[in-house]
Amino acid sequence: MKLDAALVCDRGLSPKRSINEDRALVLLDRGLFVVCDGIGGHSSGEVASQLAVDTIEEALGQADGRDMEALLENAVQYANRDIFEASLATEEFFGMGTTVALLHADVVNRRAVIGHAGDSRVYRFDGNSLHRETYDHTDVEDLLRSGRLSHEQAFLRGKQNTINRALGIEAEVQAEFKTIPLSEGASFLLCSDGVNRHMADDELEELMQDELSPADTVAEIKRRCYARGAEDNLTAIVVTTAEARVTAPAKRRTTRPIAARAGGASGSLVRDVPSPAEATAGSAPSIAPSAIPKSVTLRRSPIGPVTVIAAAVVLSAGWFAIGRISTRWIAPAGTTPPPASSARDAFDRGDFPVARAGFATLLLDEPKRADYHFWLGRSLLETGEPREAAIHLEEAVKLDPSLHDALLFLSVAYEADGRSREASDSLRRYVQVASPSAEPAPAGSARPHSSASRTR
Repeated sequence: MKLDAALVCDRGLSPKRSINEDRALVLLDRGLFVVCDGIGGHSSGEVASQLAVDTIEEALGQADGRDMEALLENAVQYANRDIFEASLATEEFFGMGTTVALLHADVVNRRAVIGHAGDSRVYRFDGNSLHRETYDHTDVEDLLRSGRLSHEQAFLRGKQNTINRALGIEAEVQAEFKTIPLSEGASFLLCSDGVNRHMADDELEELMQDELSPADTVAEIKRRCYARGAEDNLTAIVVTTAEARVTAPAKRRTTRPIAARAGGASGSLVRDVPSPAEATAGSAPSIAPSAIPKSVTLRRSPIGPVTVIAAAVVLSAGWFAIGRISTRWIAPAGTTPPPASSARDAFDRGDFPVARAGFATLLLDEPKRADYHFWLGRSLLETGEPREAAIHLEEAVKLDPSLHDALLFLSVAYEADGRSREASDSLRRYVQVASPSAEPAPAGSARPHSSASRTR
């Protein structure tokens, strides 16, 4: 059995995160893969995550046939101690910490050790289905697992979801470890929450089913996160065994693949690896004085009070013909590029993940197309991603203020994201400006492009 792996470790697009606090370790010849996410854009998270991967890498050199689960568990405890002591010894490091998710794949004995603390994740793909091998160490996840909270109640609690385990926060950390059989043909995905805040488990499963190589898979993960705003540092490692479709022909080609790939058995520690075109100013590490709780996003279907209110406004005002939303748009001959037409066709037949990917790809080439942002926002709403939908619907309104229908769907996205005040404001704006002539821009139609820049 042989292993293949690739990774992406990227700062993301948020101006609030000027440096990459994620760290990733790929030791292909030793079968060790680690993802660490420094907490949380404040007190030297990048220092904590660096200490963690350094300590775990050093521990692997002392393996010598020892029980790997016990060895790695000790390594995580040592890393926790080093980070905790450093945070107490130096004021500028006070409060720093990091999550950790790791995989050790032993191809000789055909077993895998999985460990984690925090909300970075390890998934296993068996060739058909994706299985999450770790549970997030967060307050809401603990309540859900214990049965004291339903998914509906968790959604009503809002978006803030504090992690309750991480390296360096306390003198000891209760990390979780387990050993499972390593089946030939299995694949693994390790990722920080900068990935799963934009890609739900079902979408990750669909991507793993696409039979892409590890390098193409991580490139596609980055592309989709970027298309949805890349609000956090994002790291993903894909590991495959020899029969995990590494050589199978890809069903789908990725557009502009960008990946930071660990080379063979080099065992190098991969930090932020942007392409020259992506290099940004202010990427040097900075120290912040205080700690901020980390948060993750809960996604639910965009159904809420504003949806009902919006429908009432539509019916009573007579400004918005409901049939116009769902009726198939027929493009004038010769005016619609085939990719845009295909994406809109997918939306009309209810294949929203395909529509979402199509409009996201189109935006890579034409980022100032208001209509593409509008339909990507609509698609994201249908796939239960209201936060990302709001980003694109906001951009559609900025680029084309006459795109009144974007305000209506924006109110729905805000409400589903728990932002009731913004939902009301958006609905009020829609009522003020909507008129019978307000038509949503069909995909591919020619519109004057605003010079407004995108604000994330």
